Parts: sequence; C-alpha cells; structure tokens
Amino acid sequence: MTGLSQLGYCVLDGVFEDNLISGIISEVTEFHQKNELCRGNILHSSSGVDYRNDKIKWLDGQSGGVKNISKGLAYVDTLVELLQPHVKTLCNVEGRTEAMLACYPEDGSYFRRHIDNESKDGRCITCTLYLNRDWDIEKDGGLMRMFPPKQDKPVDVPPLANRLLFFWSDGRTPHEIHPSYRDRYSITVWYYDKGEKDAFKIANLKQETEEIYERISALEEERKHLLEMTSAQHIRNRAMEAVQSLIPGELQALSMLIDHHPNPKEALTSIGISEDVQEALIVHLNSQDTSPCQ
Repeated sequence: MTGLSQLGYCVLDGVFEDNLISGIISEVTEFHQKNELCRGNILHSSSGVDYRNDKIKWLDGQSGGVKNISKGLAYVDTLVELLQPHVKTLCNVEGRTEAMLACYPEDGSYFRRHIDNESKDGRCITCTLYLNRDWDIEKDGGLMRMFPPKQDKPVDVPPLANRLLFFWSDGRTPHEIHPSYRDRYSITVWYYDKGEKDAFKIANLKQETEEIYERISALEEERKHLLEMTSAQHIRNRAMEAVQSLIPGELQALSMLIDHHPNPKEALTSIGISEDVQEALIVHLNSQDTSPCQ
C-alpha cells in the first residue's frame, strides 16, 4: 500500500484463496444472469456521446446471496484498518461506501476518462476487486488505464481475477475503462476521508437549509399574493352588492350624472362614492345597456 502514496496506486494480486474468489465470481455473475444489474448513471459529453455504458448493482445491508462477497469485503476492510497506522495517507480513513458490482457487457462497453470524486464528497481511496479468469487483454479488451500524477505515461491494469487495485479517488488519478468484448466483472468500494466527508455533509446541510429557506420565502410571497387577491376580490364583491342594492331611480340618476359630466369618476367621487363602487357601478350600468362615458 505504500505505492499508493508514492505512485498514486497500488496493485495486489492473489489476495484471496481460490475457493473464496470462485464464490465471489459465482455470486456476481448470478446477479447479472438474473438481470439485477442496471445501467450506471448516464453521463453525456458535449458531443452527446455517453461517458459510460456499464451495468451496476449497489449492495446494501438487505442484499441476499452475498455470503462470499461479504466475506471478501470484510477482509479488505480489515486490510485497510491494519495498514492505517503504517501508511500516513490512510490515517484519516473512516468508513466506506456500499459495494458496487459492475459488469461491462461484451458489446464493447466502456467508461471514458473520468475522476471518481470530483465533488469532494469524502471518497478518497477507490478499491476495486477484479473477477475475470483467463482474461486476454488483446482479445477481450476491458483494460483499466490510469493517469497517475507521478508517472510520465499511463499505467495499464488488466482486470484479472483476484486482483485488488487501490488508487486515489480524487483528481490525482484520472482513469478510463477501454471497450470490453467479453463480460467484465468487478466489485468496487470507496473509502472515506473523515474530514472531507464531514465537510461535504456540512456543505450539503447548508445548501439544503438555504433551499428550504428559499422555498419557504416563495410560499410566504405566494400566500401574501393570494391574500391580496382574496381581499381585493372580496372588496369588489361587496362593491357590486352595494350597487345591486340601489333602486332603479337611484341608478337612473347616477347614470344621468355620468352621461352629462366631462369626468364621470370625478363626479362620483365628489358625492362620496369610493373607487371600488364606481367601477362596480359602471360595470353594472353597462350590463343594463346604458352607455355612460368612462
């Protein structure tokens, strides 16, 4: 694991006993055969080309049929824990993600060059266990190519069974998966840097709080607007009720006043009729086929 700090990656071969790796391969391929893997998050480049077209399945605490997988992951967790006191770069590691099963189908599936953790979400070390026996890189493809910061050229890692690969999850180790022409299987977990993970959580909580505040503010503005609309409608209704309560003679007198005054609203205001009642009166007179000036 010292290669992680010196080179940006570390490859360990033959980590598990053969019967355990066989059991892990069997469990992973069974998930695939049962169509329990789904397409990974679809990302598009500016040209519209997909960045990836692999199939994945996340394993949580409720997943069944993972006896061997769980045993293997527990071993890797123990390995990382035992190495922490001896490898400075692991001292802040605390916890990891759930395991992600991945299959790159034989139709030339790939994952273009990318960085696992661009959002600084706490993932600091990527650990992938490859599960492909008798893999011929020339015929089967599926090469893992990394671009470590301290290397003059890319580093190629064939996805051979019982091979563990560790590398930095952040911008120090961009990588890509070349097209695969045979079903290519792996299991990946990401180990967290406690400080970055906590900072990410705090930033997310702050953003969520701001978004909640904005939604509440928008709802409050909408409430005020509805109250204003309701109040205005109520006033208009009361004004119309007042106009409709007038007897025909009163309506006729007001109609004549409006017809013969150069400024009807000024005339109505001068006798103490409010603006809301004026508007209701004009609407009512117009509906009675009267033709007041407005």
